[in-house]
Amino acid sequence: MLQLEPQNLLIKEAFTNAFKQDYQPISLDRIITDFDFTNYHISTPESKEKILFSISIKCWNDLVKYGVLDLLSSKYSNFKNLTLLSQPEIGYDFSMYIDLEVKDINEDEISEIINELSLLKRNCFAAPYLKAFKRYEELAKQSPPDPNNLYGEDSVISSNANEESFSQPSLKMKQIKYSQKFSYKNFQMLEKDQSKKHHKSSILILNHH
Repeated sequence: MLQLEPQNLLIKEAFTNAFKQDYQPISLDRIITDFDFTNYHISTPESKEKILFSISIKCWNDLVKYGVLDLLSSKYSNFKNLTLLSQPEIGYDFSMYIDLEVKDINEDEISEIINELSLLKRNCFAAPYLKAFKRYEELAKQSPPDPNNLYGEDSVISSNANEESFSQPSLKMKQIKYSQKFSYKNFQMLEKDQSKKHHKSSILILNHH
């Protein structure tokens, strides 16, 4: 089984280097593509001391419906050297500037910033699940529970035509159900018999305490 880390290690490495005390600012124009075709762009369009960091996610419009912008604002707006852009870089969904000239931050803050930058995609995808947990808490407060409203609203995100996932809070089971359906169509080149098409689905039950 392939184990994927929640952090993007290339992003983590890039910003770890940028925050070193002996770092010499240079012009940057680097694109990083993740396994699911999420794209990152690290660049310095204004100055070498201000790094523009952008992300593009195929299911971004779905994530917006579930509050991703508010979630990212709560994650990143409190860092004094980060500036979130209301209009992202052209071709990307979300952008922020990292100002390397801001010096009044300690080592712990720098480590936290680097970690959160490397978790940008993970933080984006957390939005629908956090909404589902919030909906569960609302359902749990109903006394007695409404028998016609034991389930919350589904959160559905579609990465492309062949991949879709949804989460659903359930008061009845005290759980949040996560299901993902995907196709191997894009990976047929890896199969000996390219005429085969497979569909799989998986269900993960997330217990909420």
